[in-house]
Amino acid sequence: AESGCHASHEVTVVKDITVPTVKITGNQVIDCLTGEITLTADATNAASYLWSNGSTESSITVSEGGKYSVTVTAESGCHASHEVTVVKDVTVPTLTLSTSGELNCETDKVTLSAISNGSVEWFLGETSIGSGLSIEVAQEGIYSAVALLEATGCTATQTIEVILDLTPFIVTLPS
Repeated sequence: AESGCHASHEVTVVKDITVPTVKITGNQVIDCLTGEITLTADATNAASYLWSNGSTESSITVSEGGKYSVTVTAESGCHASHEVTVVKDVTVPTLTLSTSGELNCETDKVTLSAISNGSVEWFLGETSIGSGLSIEVAQEGIYSAVALLEATGCTATQTIEVILDLTPFIVTLPS
């Protein structure tokens, strides 16, 4: 200015370009044992979360298979995303039962057999009486077999009845 005085002011403008990072963590397989799983957005510099299902929390619980993604946004407005595929495997084991016959005056034991792609446990009522694809029994009643598919934790149950037939045999002798 004309008075010879000068004034100045310096301003430093800093642009915040902090970039967040995110990775979805947690088990990504749903089976008969888990039923549902929790997916967590493991993030740095995240001010907000937005999941593909609309949730704005850092974790979500899911019970269906499919693709799930999360986008995290930093205070700077920068964002990062991550996506995972959740697999739902609730494959049930196959199970078919058969019996070698019925109990009667001549047969005091019968064999119950199972055809299954899982491990089989046998029950009479609520009592476990053995395991394996076949079992020998000497008592009438309703037997059940429970097959377990280890890979999924899923089970299948079937029942079979063992009958006791005490109808007397009629023997005709030649005269």
